[in-house]
Amino acid sequence: MENIELALYPFVSEASRYVGSLGFSPDRLITSRALESARIRGTDRVIQSIAGNIERPSFIASDEGKVLTELLSYPFARILVSCINDQYLTRRYALAEAKASYELLKKENVDFLCGLGEDFSITSNSRMIIEVSKDAASTSLSTATMAPLRVLPIAAKAKRPKIALVVL
Repeated sequence: MENIELALYPFVSEASRYVGSLGFSPDRLITSRALESARIRGTDRVIQSIAGNIERPSFIASDEGKVLTELLSYPFARILVSCINDQYLTRRYALAEAKASYELLKKENVDFLCGLGEDFSITSNSRMIIEVSKDAASTSLSTATMAPLRVLPIAAKAKRPKIALVVL
């Protein structure tokens, strides 16, 4: 993945490895004056999650500083939410991150989605449809011709969060 994609999808293992390779410790992320913009953006992510929608910035290739700020804001936001240790905030934050990612994923191509799925040990047969109903009560499988891949939302009432990759 490109660094811009890592900043947009900071929850993937490659993003974690990339941040680790930069040598930023959690202590440095929290205390370094040089990383203040990442802390401000991380705080904004948490505040936006309370409102229900985390806004993702748009990047151009020359925005390496913005990309790094966005990438580092994710672990800072997670640290902040963990330190606050409020179950409601944790759920709101996770839901808002999921919604923001869902909106981005809807615009991605099949190859990208398949690669992302592999990061979570989800394999894809591009000829299979997996459709999950809104109440997540039933799952149906059928075969189809090659078509674009799409991520479907899963009902918030589901006891365990799930990801569904769908070929339509």
